[in-house]
Amino acid sequence: VFIGLWIVSYIGSFFSFPTVVYV
Repeated sequence: VFIGLWIVSYIGSFFSFPTVVYV
């Protein structure tokens, strides 16, 4: 589960949306 969030945060940051990184 943690790895999934890490990937989502990475993609989000790449899309200029570093919001999941703080989650």
